[in-house]
Amino acid sequence: MFIRDRLRRVSIWLAMLTVAFILYIGFVYFTTKLPAPDEMGGFNIAESTKLYDRSDKVMFYEIYKEEKRTLISTEEIPDVIREATIGVEDSSFYYHGAFDARGIVRALFVNLIKGRIAQGGSTITQQVVKNTILTGRKSVVRKVQEWILAVRFEARYTKNEILEFYFNVTPYGGTLYGAETASRAFFG
Repeated sequence: MFIRDRLRRVSIWLAMLTVAFILYIGFVYFTTKLPAPDEMGGFNIAESTKLYDRSDKVMFYEIYKEEKRTLISTEEIPDVIREATIGVEDSSFYYHGAFDARGIVRALFVNLIKGRIAQGGSTITQQVVKNTILTGRKSVVRKVQEWILAVRFEARYTKNEILEFYFNVTPYGGTLYGAETASRAFFG
């Protein structure tokens, strides 16, 4: 009885150590080659080159390769655009951390019902990470890396700074990147 009890305890400890080791190896695998938190601020977001007339008021040409973009600051983002974007993309943006467990569960549920990927559970922070650091390629490894980087991103930046990144890096269709460029293209 004593030996059987000891063996069961040793087996449980070995199983727990094995699980911990597997989780550690998985964490190392998923975080390989991810930028360190202090390196994440070094984004060099490409902006279009704009050619103006002599008065610097009339732009007559814009040069860009793949991304037509004009950077804007948080103060330049109208409240109506901020509120509409948060309402559509991530309504609890200011109330959750890097990822939203309810959003993930909701997306999984909808996708299971529809039998395809019909909805995503990404937060605004996750979208910024995907659009600035990672690729848009869909895979489990990329999604786990996105979660890890989103946690690091939220630890480094304020919610308003994350929104500023979002409004400058989000693709709005074709070569239009960022809210400023999209609003000028769609609404003049």
